Amino acid sequence: CKQALSAMVTDAEVAKQCADMLASYDAAVASGDPAALSELADQLNKLGAMAVMDNAAGVLQENGFYQAVNDILTKAADLPDSPEKDKLIEACIKALGHGANTSGQVVNAASIAPLVAAQVLKNPTPESLRAMKQMCKDEIARDAFVASGVIPGLLQVLKEHQDDPEILTGTLELLAELAKDPQAASQICDEECLDFLLQDLFEDVYNKYTDSDDPVMAGPIKGLIKTIGNVAQHANNS
Repeated sequence: CKQALSAMVTDAEVAKQCADMLASYDAAVASGDPAALSELADQLNKLGAMAVMDNAAGVLQENGFYQAVNDILTKAADLPDSPEKDKLIEACIKALGHGANTSGQVVNAASIAPLVAAQVLKNPTPESLRAMKQMCKDEIARDAFVASGVIPGLLQVLKEHQDDPEILTGTLELLAELAKDPQAASQICDEECLDFLLQDLFEDVYNKYTDSDDPVMAGPIKGLIKTIGNVAQHANNS
């Protein structure tokens, strides 16, 4: 699939689309115009998706795409609330996730992690949760997410979305990735959090999803097992 995409999109085309976005994004964000914000989000989604191709990921990196995404994210956070603002910030998060999945790094991870965490907790979607998990491949980003206090917020997401298997799976997969950090594992071991995972949530997801042949429905129990396993690994090593 990557090879097919690479054959369809040349480095020159990636560079041109990136340059077009770089030339126009500042004015679009400054205007706060809903149509301009939505169009910019569409550009970011298109460019971010290209990052799955190794050649395109390198071109985007060399042309300052991820620095620009950070700038957009920082400036968009100060805009008045609107559906277009949320769409733009989610597009930034997904683009950063694609980049981290390819390179294992997040540009200026420590400064943008709180903004990413705040948006994901405000409006969790399977895509944003997956992107945040990808960003955790960067240890600096993972540490910054933990330091931002995201663990209790993710616990609340689990409580509020127990009937949504995709949100449950995304949140638990993210928690499992965060739990590779000793501090995060320690926070998850907090009595209230661990009791909820091992008792309330485990019973709920086991009853709802265990016997399903649908991979989406089976996701929550797998994510929960990963989370508990990573937490237990730190507990055994301490």
